[in-house]
Amino acid sequence: MSAITNVFLTVIEVFASITIGNIFDIAIVSVLIYFAFIFIKQTRSYFIFTSIVLVFGIVYISRQFDLGLTRQVFEPFLTFFLLIFVIVFQREIRRFFKWFSSRSSRLRMQKKISISTEVTEHIVRAINYLAPRNIGALIVVAGDHPIEFALRGGLKTESNVSAKLLANVFNKNNPSHDGAVIIRDNKIQHIGAHLPLAENHHIGIRMGTRHRAALGITEESDAMAIVVSEESGAISVAFEGSLRTIVDPNDLLNIVGEHNKEKAIGGGSRSIWHYLIFRNWFEKISAIGLAVFLWFVLVFQANIVIREFAIPIDFRGLSPEIALESTSENKVTTTISGRNADFENFDDKDLSAFIDLSEIETGVQTLTITEENINYPGYFTLSNYGPDKLEIEIREVIFPEGDDSIKEI
Repeated sequence: MSAITNVFLTVIEVFASITIGNIFDIAIVSVLIYFAFIFIKQTRSYFIFTSIVLVFGIVYISRQFDLGLTRQVFEPFLTFFLLIFVIVFQREIRRFFKWFSSRSSRLRMQKKISISTEVTEHIVRAINYLAPRNIGALIVVAGDHPIEFALRGGLKTESNVSAKLLANVFNKNNPSHDGAVIIRDNKIQHIGAHLPLAENHHIGIRMGTRHRAALGITEESDAMAIVVSEESGAISVAFEGSLRTIVDPNDLLNIVGEHNKEKAIGGGSRSIWHYLIFRNWFEKISAIGLAVFLWFVLVFQANIVIREFAIPIDFRGLSPEIALESTSENKVTTTISGRNADFENFDDKDLSAFIDLSEIETGVQTLTITEENINYPGYFTLSNYGPDKLEIEIREVIFPEGDDSIKEI
């Protein structure tokens, strides 16, 4: 019960100690963390987040447990953190700013639909032609994120989408049949493009390079990829790094339609600030929670001071007919923790320890000292105390015959 009380008092103390400056401090860090989450979300660079958490975690643990060698090795990473971050993740940073600037350049963004229903129908007709003939194909429907950074080779174009054109592109006699077709804004923008292959992804033995390429581009962007297997004619759809088989090609109409709805930013006209302010609630709540946690660990806890006091024990309630002959301890050593500001106005006379002897019997007694026997201000925390037991000897007071002094008390 006392542990719950301490936690409750600590929570009250934390809230009571928050100032306007602390609120601004937490707000600024929350915004920075939120933009970092958006950066990771848009670039899908989850490895960055894992790396940052790992390095900071190792340094924090090394400081807490005084791991000298570990601190010497990892603290330089924090010293040159920004420089190392920019060098290692320059491609992801460039990709993020390209996404952000392309959205910010227009104060009003019309609802973005990558491809229309008519274009989708052309894709489905092409797939219906290619799949029964075991003609391999890879069609990428671009989402909101730029994917040009990932494309290698191929031919840039602005051709209208038609089933006949797609069938001809993937014809085995066409030199670009091994590459991917990229469709964005109802146009074929690339033909024969080579995509990054998925790494360390366990896929079926019947799936080859096209499937790995489809997974690769969807791991690094929000694009959707449609694959026709050259060996079996099976149709698969890749999205967010996962692959699923489609039995009926006509289901692609609904799948692509859902993809368009998900990638459209809001409805009607929206700016990038509408996207950042009114969406991504999970990222916002996570950013505020992480900022509060960091403030508690790095700022609030850093101001916590731990001090030790030897408090004389006050033996109370002793009957005049008995006396305290001896005690194994007459002081309790206590360890008190609290904020530095509270200790500045603190008087150690505010600490006391007592034991109630009103019901004690004569002879040698072993008494247990609990936290209830120690008085201290509520804004402090009792971290430790000792001893927790002491021995006392109680003897009966014998008054000389005719001595009425006890009656005068």
